[in-house]
Amino acid sequence: MTIRQVLGTYIFPMFLFLYSVSIGTLVDTKFPQLKLSLGVFVILLIPTLFLLRRSPATKSVVLSVIGLLVAWSLISLRNVLIGYPENANKFIPGILAVVLLAFILYQTEEELGPLHRSFMAFIVLTLLYSVLHYLVIVRVLPVWVLFFGYFRIDILRVSGIYFSPNLLGSFLIIALNYFLFYRKKNLTINLCLLLTTLMLILTSNRGSTLLLLLSWLVYAVLNPRVLRGLVILPVASLAFLVVPSELYSGPLSRALMVFNVLFGVTHDESFNERFSNNVFNLAPMQDSLPAVIFGIGHFVRPTDSDYVNILVDYGLPFLVAVYGLIVWATLAIGIPFRIKTSSEGLKMFVAMTTLDKLLEGMLQGGTISPGVAGYYFAFLGVGLAIFAGRRRSAYAQDPILSVADSPA
Repeated sequence: MTIRQVLGTYIFPMFLFLYSVSIGTLVDTKFPQLKLSLGVFVILLIPTLFLLRRSPATKSVVLSVIGLLVAWSLISLRNVLIGYPENANKFIPGILAVVLLAFILYQTEEELGPLHRSFMAFIVLTLLYSVLHYLVIVRVLPVWVLFFGYFRIDILRVSGIYFSPNLLGSFLIIALNYFLFYRKKNLTINLCLLLTTLMLILTSNRGSTLLLLLSWLVYAVLNPRVLRGLVILPVASLAFLVVPSELYSGPLSRALMVFNVLFGVTHDESFNERFSNNVFNLAPMQDSLPAVIFGIGHFVRPTDSDYVNILVDYGLPFLVAVYGLIVWATLAIGIPFRIKTSSEGLKMFVAMTTLDKLLEGMLQGGTISPGVAGYYFAFLGVGLAIFAGRRRSAYAQDPILSVADSPA
């Protein structure tokens, strides 16, 4: 096996699993040594850089990553020097490294088996621990089964291995899109899809509930048979007659609040507080051009919006660069209007998750945390390598395009 194959088959999938487990989860509190996986970045990245395929597209991706890393380093140093080291976003280099490593290590879909197995292992761990958390909350199981700890058990909001239900909801949206659009349906995948949907609802996270509905709606439009299957909903609703109300009343009431807020029936105090905090944090930037360009390095009130966090800490150009590159990579991979092949499934998985994350970043965090979105960024890099590579190959082999580019 070549170095690239060893890294792509064994090292990178294992690293990505450990990295996702050790960032933003309760596992980190029990096993802080897992953060040593951060050091693997350096070990992985240095030899992998020698595997770079020489092409204009590869050079542009690498230069973009290096440019963002340099900008991040300089502005982060500023944040540290002015006394706010906590506002040096530590997730940015992790995201860039994941994208770059995946872009370099994988060239075809046939090579993605180890990455799929790694992702499935992490999803199963997350789902099973979420189920345990729920069963403890409803007093079916004792607290000691939550061996990694727990966020809270006095409210009917499942958070699983994460520090909050919002983070769990943010990750499960990625898992939902993975099962809906990418994986071929079988008993195991359908069971995981069902559990993912249920746990998403049980997070009682209104933002994730909206994204859940959006993903299922898009899937139904792309698969007319799903629309016909919605006739089972009246039958499924009979479950409310036999299931104790305390098992679902909390999540159901919060889910219904989404629609109440959307249609102006009620006011959402949480939304209003978050919006007020965002406005307050952005106020010092309104009359300062340097603050708009470089950020102010700290925010006064807590905010869950990734957009506001990056804008305040790093400035508007950096925010546009980060999300602009994500959108550019998604468009370069392509957006299919049907899903009949695994290639189209990968494209749709990336496109739908990008849309969900762009919407999610407006009010709640987790969009750019590797612990939550590490696998999404890995598949973003994979898709960019595979489909951009195919376009380059087709371009080079097309005699008309080759003649058009040849010197007169």
